[in-house]
Amino acid sequence: MKEYGALALRISIGGLFLTIGIFSIISPAGVKTMLAGLGFPIASFFAWLLILIELLCGAAVIVGWKIKWATVPIALVLFVSMVISPLGGFAHPLKDAALLLATIALWLLGPGMWGMDRK
Repeated sequence: MKEYGALALRISIGGLFLTIGIFSIISPAGVKTMLAGLGFPIASFFAWLLILIELLCGAAVIVGWKIKWATVPIALVLFVSMVISPLGGFAHPLKDAALLLATIALWLLGPGMWGMDRK
């Protein structure tokens, strides 16, 4: 059953980010408004950067392609979210911490036998 661990992490983390990215691309103004409200400078740039990370890295994680590279931007997004989100807000820091640890575990495990980059 160990061979399915990386697959489960890839589907859950990648699926979450890809889904959020799809909703974000539908309404990029909402992402820009959220980031501007959090005090991000040049919120438009960071909004599109965030959307690209969610879409591209989420898809790469799902299929198990370049896991060591795809998980780093995801981990950075989760870390920033964990640090700047208010306790009890929509993006709860404990949820972000759990997702960050799962992303680190996936980085350590690699794509697993069901990933495109399996060894």
